[in-house]
Amino acid sequence: MMLHYIFYSIAALGITYTLYRLLLKTEKCYIFNRSFLLATLILCLLAPTLNLDWGHSMRLKNIQLNEIVRMPDIPEENPQITTVQVVEKKDYSPFIILKAFYFFVCCLLIFRFVRNLWIIKKLISSGEEKAIENFKVIEIEEKGNPFSFFNFLFINTEDLTNQSYARTIFSHRRCA
Repeated sequence: MMLHYIFYSIAALGITYTLYRLLLKTEKCYIFNRSFLLATLILCLLAPTLNLDWGHSMRLKNIQLNEIVRMPDIPEENPQITTVQVVEKKDYSPFIILKAFYFFVCCLLIFRFVRNLWIIKKLISSGEEKAIENFKVIEIEEKGNPFSFFNFLFINTEDLTNQSYARTIFSHRRCA
């Protein structure tokens, strides 16, 4: 039993570390990276101890049937009660709850993605567009960090007039 726990923990840690190295190592959002590593560490250490029911469990249920036993020495008027075991499948399982949670999270993320695309489209149509160094620079009024989306670079008008800051942004964007 302990050997299974160690095997599954090491396998899960290896998979999540490989995902981290492939997808997140180069990300500059260190708070997310740390959160991911801590959460997967805790999950990988706890997951082998969980006894999850994946929807395939069945249970036995005792039911009583009234059965007329036709034997020569017993009259037909006296029914005999017989207990029979019936296999009954559960109506719901944690697997169904997990699928519903997955569907809910997918819907939430799709909604967020569409909303962000709509906001970017609105920024592109409302901002002033300039072509600078192979970028379509969109000047926006909102104060905040500049960001990019494909070939579009969204930057505050005041930040664009600051030459040293603008050069830093463009050099960073060329490297990305």
